Amino acid sequence: MPINIGVVQGVTRLGRVNNTTVRSFSTHREATESIRRSLGVKFSDYFALSKFTLFVEGETDKAYIEYVWSAMQPSQKNQYPYLNSNELLIKDFTGVTDLVGFLKSNFGLLHDEICVVSLFDGDKAGVDAVRGLASYCSNKNFNFNGNREYVLIPGGHPIEGLFPGEWIVDAYEHEPVWFEGSPPIIDADEKLVSFKIRDGSKKAFMKYVLERYDDDNTYDSSERFFSLFKAINRAFELQDTEGVDLF
Repeated sequence: MPINIGVVQGVTRLGRVNNTTVRSFSTHREATESIRRSLGVKFSDYFALSKFTLFVEGETDKAYIEYVWSAMQPSQKNQYPYLNSNELLIKDFTGVTDLVGFLKSNFGLLHDEICVVSLFDGDKAGVDAVRGLASYCSNKNFNFNGNREYVLIPGGHPIEGLFPGEWIVDAYEHEPVWFEGSPPIIDADEKLVSFKIRDGSKKAFMKYVLERYDDDNTYDSSERFFSLFKAINRAFELQDTEGVDLF
């Protein structure tokens, strides 16, 4: 396609009699979108995305969600129809920076084609990321709103914080080297306030906590995941019923 958009023209059909009309384009994006629609090709196809796509920051985020989901009973899964859909895809990135960069480059083209929900950790990095993306999108013709285009892990924690707080404390006592900086911080109510797992120890920690999850028979170990699934499912529902032009 020529660099000068002024020399680019397309052909379309208008009116009841489908008269052929030559049209111009104001941007390269508008022109390429016209070509894709004419060919029935979606921009999301280039990335092999699905009708309902959940973006997560990293490999372990995806693994946690899939593991807990696989442990649920069919009756529980039915409460989250979008997560239970055969058209759901969970795509992981190499970290929050990678996810933010991808969204800035591509979200404007994806959001009209498929339902995309991005899951961010509730720590400072995640909060900074969604704040920056919301600001970036405010100058565009699309939005980036909480519990619609993105979901934030509650409690100010990364995804590991969805497990019971005492498990995090026990993990530190079991293997302090998994944690970065200070030990897990607990408040006066014995609630977990803050912790940080080293990037290089995330898989080792995951193995430990999922083994404990398998041995646990209480509702507490899954309760926060159920709340997260509810928020993600609702975000997909809002997009699916309130304005995503799937074609």
